[in-house]
Parts: sequence; C-alpha cells; structure tokens
Amino acid sequence: MESLSQMAIFWSVVLVAVVFLAFKGVKQVDQSKVLLVERFGKYSRTLSSGINFIIPFIDKIAWELDVSEKQLSIANQNVTTSDNVRVILDMQAFYRVTDAAQFKYRIEDGERAVKSTIDATVRALVGRRTLDQINADRLRLATEVAEEVRSTSAEWGVAMSRVEITDVEVVDQAFADSMRREAQAERERRGTIIEAEANAQTIRLAAEAEALKIRVEADALFYKAQKEAEAIRVTAEAQAWALSTKGASLEAEGAKFAQQSEILRAQVDALQSLGGADNAKIVVIPSDLVQTAAGLAQLLRK
Repeated sequence: MESLSQMAIFWSVVLVAVVFLAFKGVKQVDQSKVLLVERFGKYSRTLSSGINFIIPFIDKIAWELDVSEKQLSIANQNVTTSDNVRVILDMQAFYRVTDAAQFKYRIEDGERAVKSTIDATVRALVGRRTLDQINADRLRLATEVAEEVRSTSAEWGVAMSRVEITDVEVVDQAFADSMRREAQAERERRGTIIEAEANAQTIRLAAEAEALKIRVEADALFYKAQKEAEAIRVTAEAQAWALSTKGASLEAEGAKFAQQSEILRAQVDALQSLGGADNAKIVVIPSDLVQTAAGLAQLLRK
C-alpha cells in the first residue's frame, strides 16, 4: 500500500513537470512582433507571430522586437546650403525592421544608427543645393535622402520607407529679409503680368465682338441684296414670258393677215381681167366679190 502511494506521488510529480515544461516550451507571439531565441548564448532562430515551440532551459528568449513601421522625428537639424545659407530642417523618417537578428546583433543601437545616417545624408545632399532649389523641390530632396539611407540601412535589417521634410527655416535673418523682399517683388511682378493679360484679353474680346457685329451686318446686307436680286430675276422672267407669249400671238395673227391678203388680191386681179376683155359686155359681180374687195380695202387700211 505504501509503495502504491509512492508511485502515485512519483507520477504526479512527473505529470506536473511535463505540464510545466510544456508550458515553458510554448510561446505565443503577438502580431507585428518577433522573438529572438538564443541557445547556449548564441542566436538560434526568430519566432514570428503565432504559436511557437522552444526547448525549455536550453532555448532562451533574448529579445522581443516590434517589426511594424516606425516614425523617427528629426527636428532642428542645422545645415548649410551651397550658397552659404544656414537653414534648420525638420524631418520625419519612416522605417521598418525586416531582419530582427541583424538589427540586434549587427549594430549596437539600430535606431540611433538610422538617425545618424539620415543626418549625414541630409548634410551632404543639402550642401549641393541652393536655398531656392531646396524650397522649390523638397519632395525630390526627401526622395534622394530616403534612397541613400535605404542602401546603407539594409545591412542592418532596416527598410527605409520614406523621408518627409516638414519645415525649412532660414537662420540668417538678413538673408530671410532679402528673400521676403524678393518674394514680394515676384508677387508684384506676377500681379502686373496677370493684370496686363486681363487687359489684353478684354481688348481681344472687344475686338472679336466688333468683328462679329460687322460680319453679321455684312451677312444681313448680302442676304438682302441676294433676295432683291432674286425678286428682280423672277420679275424679269415673268416679263420675258409675257413678251414671248404676246410675240407668238402677234406672229400667228400676221401669218393669217398675209394669207387673207393674197386671196383678196387674187380675186381682185381676176375681176380686173374680166372687166378689161374686149367681148365683155356685162359683168356680173357676185356679192361675195364685193365683200372681198371691201375686206381687202379694210385690210390695206390696217
């Protein structure tokens, strides 16, 4: 009975030890975090998000890193441009750890290294530009800084997303006043140009309106003249038709008159020949011949 009790205690201890070891060997890693595992003081592997297993008392969680994108503020960076103007830049850098082992074991302080690299890169790139060039194209300058830092920080397991220049402040007050006067002069010049262009546009529109008015009036006169010419043509055609019709009628009457005249002349000549004959004693003139002579005389009078 005593041996059974000892065996029960032994297996209970073993069960508790197994549960304890199992609990110690299971590691749950949160999203966007990683764990660096060392075995006997040497880097072994990286545990990503989710359920992971390690060997208790042999593997050790050395580091826990957040691999989400981070924002690094770089304020009041004093730099000098190529035209010897001192300016203060405020920037924001966005980066993400892509290789946690390199970020922790290759360099002592990765974040400070990234900041120092950005500082040196900005000084080098700003020194090649004038102040006007910096103000004109901040985006290009920020893109060049990000590209330069990206090639260097990749060795530390860091991916540089982008760099933004949020503010550029001129330290030299005299130069700043000169820039303000220059900017004011430039605004006045642009205002003069805009006003001159507006006046020119007004004059051009007025000229176009006048030209349009003249063109419309000319079109109206042309249309009126065209319609009058068409009316004259229609009238002339009507008169020509009337004269043509009248001429045809007169021509027909003239032909009839000539025919009747020939017939009447023939009858009169026949009467004269009968009356002039030697053996003609009595001449009987038909009544229609008398009418014929009268008609001929009437025709001749016409």
